[in-house]
Amino acid sequence: VANTSDGNNGAACGGTDPPYCKSEMCGTNLPNGYCFSYCNTTTGFCPGDGVCVATQAADGDLGQCLDGCTYSTECRSSYYCRYIGGVSYCWSSG
Repeated sequence: VANTSDGNNGAACGGTDPPYCKSEMCGTNLPNGYCFSYCNTTTGFCPGDGVCVATQAADGDLGQCLDGCTYSTECRSSYYCRYIGGVSYCWSSG
C-alpha cells in the first residue's frame, strides 16, 4: 500500500514539480497524481505489493504496476480497491 509521498507505485505525485516517483512515471490525470511503473504482463512482476495490470493503451505484454490492495481502506483518500481480471489495485473513485 502506497505512502502518499514515498514515490512508490500508487503514491501521490501531482503536487510536486517535477512530479516525484521512483519510476519517474506519474499519472497526473488522476487525483493528486499516481506513481506507476511498467511491467510485463506475462511475468507479472512488480516491486513491493504492486500488481501488473494490462491497460487498454498497452501493446502486447506491456502493463502498468499499480498499488495492490485487498480492501479500500488500504488505498489513499479518493481511491478504492478495484478488482478486475483476478487482480486488486487502488484506483481513483472520482
